[in-house]
Amino acid sequence: GALPGGAPPTPPLTSPATYRKAFMPMEWMAALQTVKATVHVEPPSQNLQTMCGFVDCEDDLKGLGTAEPKLIPITMNEMLLRGCMLKNSGFVLGMIVYTGKETRIQMNNRSIPFKLGSFDAYLNMQIILLLFLQACICFGCAVAALMWREDQGMFAYYLAFDNYSWDTNNKNPVAFVLLNMITYWILYSFMIPISLFVSNEIVKFWQTFIYINKDRDMVDESTDEPARSRNSNVIEDLGKITYVFSDKTGTLTSNEMRLRAIGIGGLTFGSKDKRLELREDLQGREALEFFDSRLVKSLGRRAGAEAESYYLYSDDNSTYDYVTVRSKGRDGEEEGINYEKLGEILYDFFLSLCVCHSLVVEGGCDNPSYQGPSPDEVALVEAARQLGFEFRERSSKHVKLRFHGHDLKFEILNVLEFTSERRKMSVVAKGPDGIIRLFCKGADSAIIECLRNYTFLPDGDDLMEATHKSLSDFACQGLRTLCVANKIITQD
Repeated sequence: GALPGGAPPTPPLTSPATYRKAFMPMEWMAALQTVKATVHVEPPSQNLQTMCGFVDCEDDLKGLGTAEPKLIPITMNEMLLRGCMLKNSGFVLGMIVYTGKETRIQMNNRSIPFKLGSFDAYLNMQIILLLFLQACICFGCAVAALMWREDQGMFAYYLAFDNYSWDTNNKNPVAFVLLNMITYWILYSFMIPISLFVSNEIVKFWQTFIYINKDRDMVDESTDEPARSRNSNVIEDLGKITYVFSDKTGTLTSNEMRLRAIGIGGLTFGSKDKRLELREDLQGREALEFFDSRLVKSLGRRAGAEAESYYLYSDDNSTYDYVTVRSKGRDGEEEGINYEKLGEILYDFFLSLCVCHSLVVEGGCDNPSYQGPSPDEVALVEAARQLGFEFRERSSKHVKLRFHGHDLKFEILNVLEFTSERRKMSVVAKGPDGIIRLFCKGADSAIIECLRNYTFLPDGDDLMEATHKSLSDFACQGLRTLCVANKIITQD
């Protein structure tokens, strides 16, 4: 299990995330020289989600301290796409399987589309119609000239139509018509308004760089930066805009995600005006009080509970008979908020946010920073940490949390990554109470359609109706929405 020369044993070739900086690259290179293997991968494709291939080893990787099988599968977990940045690893040793235009990034590149304004499109269509009309007129005139030459031109001796030449009076009727079409095309060239294009470009230039760039009403008040028009192709379409629809993915926004409001148990908490990122001095209960005072009241009902008793579920996978947090009297009328029930759902909600993600912690526990591919996950986990629900550490098999002074450790059993087809991410984890749960997070349409039927609960319909209303209200405020859910699953 050790390399020649007394070098320390090396970790297995698989699981790149477990590499440590203590193992120097030169030692790995020396060990790899003794390995004979063939890499089989699929042909070049544009698919960025999946990868099919395997490594066929000719020996048992002797001297590497591992008993890996001879056929090692290759998936996207072992692939590093061109243009990606390697982080959270001391080093990796790899082999290039695609080069040049066969790389998946290059195969997904598309040529920049040329933007054409509606007026230019309309003008081009008119020019095409004029060209067709001019060609018809020229062809008609050329045929008429041939008919006149054969009928009456021969009797006009002074025109000398009986003396044929290849350019002015061709004897071949087809050549005569074609040559005359060229002559008439030159004569009727005034039908194409070439100067209109020049005038149109001058007007666009004037509107773009004089009116738009100098418009005082289009200056950002916060930065005092005026509008900058970098293209005049679609300048005439600006006057037609009445509504702007944006999916808030960064195309028309700065793509700075922040937690603004949450919906739990049929109620909404927080507001668009409560900006946690501006009050970094507030942490834990103080931040929760600033976000919504009702959440602090629910937290107080759970303050005396032990860490292991936070997530005790009944046998039918539901914590309680009611799923909303509103208390109901004997006559069915609402009496207020059941803060104990709200505390249960509050911990479940932030537990799903802190477990179901792909972030890693950098900078240590004193000043942690979260790094990951999704700005949504970074915003949610950072806001949860400020509210007292902290994601502290991630290893290959565990995540460590701290919820208002209580340390929790969850064992990660399986991760289903987010894809555009699933539109959600799922994590299977075992909690400190030994119960296995499935945590899911994703688009509201993808999560809601996977929920069980709540009609057997007394207020199940009320929960779904309130959830849909909360999603609609958040969307009307211009907020980006997603849903989280969890479920207890059995060992089988």
